[in-house]
Amino acid sequence: MNTLQPPTAAASAGPPDSGTPTSPTAPPQVAAPGLRNRDFHLVRATPANWSQVQGWAATEGWNPGHGDTSILMRTDPDAFSTGFVGERQASAIGVVNWDDRLAFAGMLLVDPALRGIGLGMDTFAAAIGHAANRTLAVDAPTRMQDRLQEIGFAAAWRIIHFAGPIPAARASTDPHVIAATEQHHAQMAALDAACFPADRPRFVTDFATARERHTLVYANAVGRIYGYGVLRPGRKALRIGPLYAQEHYHAAAIFDGLCDLARQADAVTITFDAPEPNYAACAVAQTRGLNYDSDSLRMYRPGLSGPVRKIDLTRLYGLTAVGLA
Repeated sequence: MNTLQPPTAAASAGPPDSGTPTSPTAPPQVAAPGLRNRDFHLVRATPANWSQVQGWAATEGWNPGHGDTSILMRTDPDAFSTGFVGERQASAIGVVNWDDRLAFAGMLLVDPALRGIGLGMDTFAAAIGHAANRTLAVDAPTRMQDRLQEIGFAAAWRIIHFAGPIPAARASTDPHVIAATEQHHAQMAALDAACFPADRPRFVTDFATARERHTLVYANAVGRIYGYGVLRPGRKALRIGPLYAQEHYHAAAIFDGLCDLARQADAVTITFDAPEPNYAACAVAQTRGLNYDSDSLRMYRPGLSGPVRKIDLTRLYGLTAVGLA
């Protein structure tokens, strides 16, 4: 079993449950787009040009969940943009506004043939205006930490990306782990609200019930749930996330139940994104044979609309969609 890499200094730069700095000030200005690329412009993404973006993601080895983008577009129709240099599609990004105080930026991609001329920062600078005065969150590669700190972001905690073969079946299954039904949706939304800095009940239901997805809850005899998790297909592997639980054994039982469903789908590989400060979350992945794949940093830039609420990392075992949700 592989061990985790030691945390970077950035991973401990803030308290493990911090959502954002609590004294927002005007964010530093990002260089205006087009200074290096005078014919660069950003437009709202269409399904037609988003297929090119999916190709770039495949080239990068990214494994987004099938249907994630469509669900996020229903949450915020203006979230996804694509950049052009003249008539050539050159970049893409998502900036999802979750409520009046929180936005998330991610899925920043540049055509591999056009890298090294500043298109990434031009795209970022042009797109984040969509967030207006909201606090802006990113899940950033660690190599970007210094650049993001220069424009007002602070690291909160490290995300560990796990991957590996689907674990073998356990000797027994927990009878409390059952398929989610409509009667569980309100409780699922409450758990999500404890583990994400904005309320998003409609998104929770859409994400859990979309086509090709399986959602399990840990429930007692009267229908109270103590956690839930979602299994969905990705480009190269199945993904588990979100995974929320009151206790580690709730999370482990749900994780095992989702792996049982993955084996029934004849899948080979599974991925799971855990917050490093929740050691029990990392232990669930490691004890099931998943290995460290990569890592990133949750970072926040305070907005003028006020601080977002703190989240409960003790109940956050698996993230929903790194970079945007």
